[in-house]
Amino acid sequence: MILDKRSADEIRTKVIDSDEVYQQPKTNFDGFSNDEEFIQAKSTIPNILYKLNGTNVDCVIDEQGNVTDFEFKQTPKDPAVAKELERCLGMLKYKPAIYKGLTVKCKWNFWYDGNKSLLPEEPEEQTSNVEAENKVEEYVFDAVEQHPSFPGGQGAMFSYISNNLRYPQKAAENCVQGRVSVKFIVEKDGSISNVEVIQSVDPDLDNEAMRVIKNMPRWNPAKQNGTEVRAYYYVPVTFRL
Repeated sequence: MILDKRSADEIRTKVIDSDEVYQQPKTNFDGFSNDEEFIQAKSTIPNILYKLNGTNVDCVIDEQGNVTDFEFKQTPKDPAVAKELERCLGMLKYKPAIYKGLTVKCKWNFWYDGNKSLLPEEPEEQTSNVEAENKVEEYVFDAVEQHPSFPGGQGAMFSYISNNLRYPQKAAENCVQGRVSVKFIVEKDGSISNVEVIQSVDPDLDNEAMRVIKNMPRWNPAKQNGTEVRAYYYVPVTFRL
């Protein structure tokens, strides 16, 4: 696509939604597997991932690939932890988003549900083998070696959502739109469970987003140490008239 200078300049001044860009921002997390491992390695605060429990922060990845403009939707209890998170994320370098052939500013989101595995080890209570096995079976991972994936990849997932989403009539009549953030568990057999909204827009849109997620086909489950495990996953569902 060839744009005139005025159109190109207008696009460059905007911050584009991540689901609208042709190519989303990408990073190798400075050699780490994901942003959680990066933060754990770079932070000066012990057990920071656990202290980030429930933290939800919007930001912008600019046209140079820098993480900027932090806006907390859910803030850690300790302001120092929030400041340290900003510092660590600000160290990341992304390959910027592409929109209509241009590198652009892109909206981005980070969500942290806490990682109890990073707490200092405590003396273990005496438990039976059955109890120990049950604890392993019930544990839900937030950070894993191999993340769960939708059959066909992320592009196929968003296509599935787009093709199956039904705009609620009342919300359409009232011109309600926005992005609903949904959290769920991908079970070891790939089924979806525990679907919940973590960033609401409107009750009707929230319910429709949850309906589509609940009806997804089975996923490829997460793996830890080569074994299928239960894992959390987060998906934004965008409603736009």
